[in-house]
Amino acid sequence: MELQNQIVKGKIEINDYAPLLSEITTYADNVCKTVLTQDNDKDIKKYRADINKKIKSIEDARKMVKKEYSTPLVEFEDKMKTLKAQLDRAVTYLDTSLNAWEEDRKAKRLEELKEEYKDRPYFEKAFQEKWLNKTATKEEIDKDLELYSLRQSNKMTCMIEVKGSEENLQKLVEYMKQNDIEYRAL
Repeated sequence: MELQNQIVKGKIEINDYAPLLSEITTYADNVCKTVLTQDNDKDIKKYRADINKKIKSIEDARKMVKKEYSTPLVEFEDKMKTLKAQLDRAVTYLDTSLNAWEEDRKAKRLEELKEEYKDRPYFEKAFQEKWLNKTATKEEIDKDLELYSLRQSNKMTCMIEVKGSEENLQKLVEYMKQNDIEYRAL
């Protein structure tokens, strides 16, 4: 499938632009040379109304040409959006299936891991979502579980030592800081 476009460059011309510009420039120059006084305010208002009519005429012509010139672009964009919407619909369909399959795969993987590590009581507490990735290895999971186990045993050992003297408490706090172990005072 290959998208083929045909672009015909448009050209917009104003017939007799130079004489029209000269006429409007002369008119504007004459208005600007007019001496403004309160006595000729009726003439000033007449000039203003005449200029407003000319400006409206110019703006109406500009807007009409712009609308005509833009129509093919708007139609083209609408067609492109329609094509893209069809492809987006197909992508959504594919993604829905892929996501469902991935969720099923992860659920099966979780069940397999639960079965494999059923002898480790802390598996559920130590569980990490990354273990469900396709690239996760048994060695990485074992390492993560071992680290979790060590942290837990360090916490338990520390709790036992805390019941000792103030000196032991100070040593424990220092040890925990050095080993990046969270603690809280009771």
